[in-house]
Amino acid sequence: IATQLEGHHATVDSQTQAVAKAEGELKAAEAELAATLNAQIEAENTWVDSDSAVRDLKAAIGSFAEKSEQLDAELTASKISLEELQGLVGRFEGLRASTEVQSMDAVAEEPKDVSAEALAQKVEDVTPQAPAEPPVDAPSDSAEAEGGRAASTESSAA
Repeated sequence: IATQLEGHHATVDSQTQAVAKAEGELKAAEAELAATLNAQIEAENTWVDSDSAVRDLKAAIGSFAEKSEQLDAELTASKISLEELQGLVGRFEGLRASTEVQSMDAVAEEPKDVSAEALAQKVEDVTPQAPAEPPVDAPSDSAEAEGGRAASTESSAA
């Protein structure tokens, strides 16, 4: 019986070692499985990010035609505005040039008298004065005016 008992102990020891070896292999396989699952999750996340980027690019490319039309319209409006501005600048330059010519002409003329007496004389020259003779069509009250008008009528008829 002792031999059989020792044989069973040897079998139990060998099976215990096989179980321990199998448990070690199981732990290694589980670690490998966890690493593989993490790699798969990272790959799926990368794929999702890439797929999202592709979709965003497709959407952006789809809006290029509309954006192009909008930018073309803005460009056309800017060109028109530039042409108008250039026209105004040309007109301004022309006016400035003519003003410079006029001011150069004014400088070339003799200096004018700007004293108070000269200004008073100009004001007197501008004030309306009564005409020396009444106009031909104006009614007159005096006989002399009638005679003068009749004489002027006769001279104009001749």
